[in-house]
Amino acid sequence: MTDLIINQAQKFGFFCKHDLLGYWQIISHPIKPEWKLHQQEENWLLLISNEPHLILLPEEVMAFLKWRWLTQKQNS
Repeated sequence: MTDLIINQAQKFGFFCKHDLLGYWQIISHPIKPEWKLHQQEENWLLLISNEPHLILLPEEVMAFLKWRWLTQKQNS
């Protein structure tokens, strides 16, 4: 499921990278990120302005990414 999430995030134009422990991070924008998703085993931690907010299941991450992509698309 992680590969599917990363592939989708990249297709939506989000920045993806590994942290020092080998877990994935998905970032809204590499220069000034509004939000970040940090992989924690099978779940993901959502950070907004570097403050932890939610722990998401993989299916919820997919829905969040789609929602953010649609929001960005509508605002541009």
